Amino acid sequence: MPNFLRSALTVGAVAMALSTTQATADPVTALETDLHAKYSGYLGPLKVIDVDLKSIYAPQTYRSSVRMKSTGFAALFGKFDTAATVTGYTQPKLRPVEFNHTHTGKKTRSTQVRWTDDTVIATANPPHGNLGNPPASTQQKLEATDTLTILAALTRPGVDLSKACDATYAAFDGKQRYDLTLEPLGPVEITPNITSAVSGPGYKCLMRYKEVAGYDEKLDRDEAFRAPITVWIAEVPGAKHRAIARFEADMGWFSAVVKLKQLDHLRPQTSGAQASASLTR
Repeated sequence: MPNFLRSALTVGAVAMALSTTQATADPVTALETDLHAKYSGYLGPLKVIDVDLKSIYAPQTYRSSVRMKSTGFAALFGKFDTAATVTGYTQPKLRPVEFNHTHTGKKTRSTQVRWTDDTVIATANPPHGNLGNPPASTQQKLEATDTLTILAALTRPGVDLSKACDATYAAFDGKQRYDLTLEPLGPVEITPNITSAVSGPGYKCLMRYKEVAGYDEKLDRDEAFRAPITVWIAEVPGAKHRAIARFEADMGWFSAVVKLKQLDHLRPQTSGAQASASLTR
């Protein structure tokens, strides 16, 4: 499976679907906005991946989760099932507390990353054979967040996308430390050829992936920048937050695409009850 699909959605992204096990010290206490999005991924015309993303934003906290499973053409060459979840605080900026990741496939491994004020504790089961050359330093880990938090930074209520899409985000997944650099391409109209799950105003940006530390020595460092990923971010009618509408990367003789297929969101009413809305393809 191309790295694009895993990087973009475990940005992406790409979190335990709807039955997420919360962190032991789960900071999410009061629901403000609940977003549930389903995606399908394609290599050219062939469907290869299903993605389930859920984000909960409270006034001071957030939780985000994603599950990715190979399907169709990809499952013929090797099935995989990847799940991750993060909990953290929104003030004064998005700050993860705990990130959990489980990958089942050719290799099966569970990873947990916990951030404190002065260190980052990463554990893996089974342990990695090595931590890369060079391994990520404590400072490189402290300056980073996880990819789900980066996705939350682009879709959280009130974000200024002209600024959020003009920044470099440092990410750490328990071993690998990498940068995701975004370049703003400006406002766009979300049309059916982008996704049929939602329509209306949106924003478009370009994302580039760069390896920093924690990678195997055999990797070619000249290939650190992978194919740029174009990202479409949609306004969600009747909601404060936004949703990733589409990821796309030109892989040469075909395109790798992950697009929104269904979007559900819950929003509180003045009575405290939740009103539900659903947007489907």
